[in-house]
Amino acid sequence: MAQCGTQIVIMLCSKDDAGVLIPETTYEATVGISGYFSQNVKLNIGENIIIVYSADENASITATIKRKSDDIKDKLENGVYIPWGNSCISNSIN
Repeated sequence: MAQCGTQIVIMLCSKDDAGVLIPETTYEATVGISGYFSQNVKLNIGENIIIVYSADENASITATIKRKSDDIKDKLENGVYIPWGNSCISNSIN
């Protein structure tokens, strides 16, 4: 757990065709008295690479998050998928 007052940097990155990370947006947060921090991050549709590190660079973590479009999200939330089938049965109760 981080100490209160630790500065946290969150970078949203994408990859170019050569696989090199390109920083797109940077956010900063400060660890609170509870030892936690919170920051909303606006994700792009598709693959998002998130790098979170302490400003003193003592700790870091990288995660890849794949964001789906709202249309796909709605289909996933309102459909019944059969693992061995090739189709979806839509939920008609809305």
